[in-house]
Amino acid sequence: MNSSSSRGRLRGAMGAALLAATLLTGSPAFAQTLRPEMGKPLQTAQELIKAQRYREALAKVREAEAVGARNAEETFLIERMRIAAASGAGDVDTAARSFEAINGRLSGAEKVRMVESIAVGYYRAQQYQKAMQWGQRYFREGGNSGAIRTMLNELARLKVGSGWRLPVDALMKALTGLRFVLLALRVSLHT
Repeated sequence: MNSSSSRGRLRGAMGAALLAATLLTGSPAFAQTLRPEMGKPLQTAQELIKAQRYREALAKVREAEAVGARNAEETFLIERMRIAAASGAGDVDTAARSFEAINGRLSGAEKVRMVESIAVGYYRAQQYQKAMQWGQRYFREGGNSGAIRTMLNELARLKVGSGWRLPVDALMKALTGLRFVLLALRVSLHT
């Protein structure tokens, strides 16, 4: 495992844990709006996120969601916790859906932070078209990160926005196949 991918996973885990820590404990409404049968699984999910056990945290979020008959604040807190757990688990599509579900209730700074996380998540997952879309949205929401600008420039340079994909795996397979063809051709010429 190379050290840059380890650092990337560590940064992602730290970001998800930080997000989870602020989602529930930072909310004064938490104790007032959540019923115990919903609050307990969400608190457990928060602890699991801090322990980097994201898939288990997502299961706890689903457990809280299954309680049913939620009010708007309970739904909001469930979706916020799902964003943190899904981001840590690398399930960017789920994080993006949860973000869209609560987008209208977030402050400008929260939106920017979450959109940035989703853009980077898509980039790491090699879903470059979505990374481009969310990176552009990041700037529309008011973000100003040089790292996101660099990511977008790299994606634009590789023509991701015009339908091109980064065919790294396909290119490597093609080059490997070409190498074998050239070796076979060379052997046939010498015999």
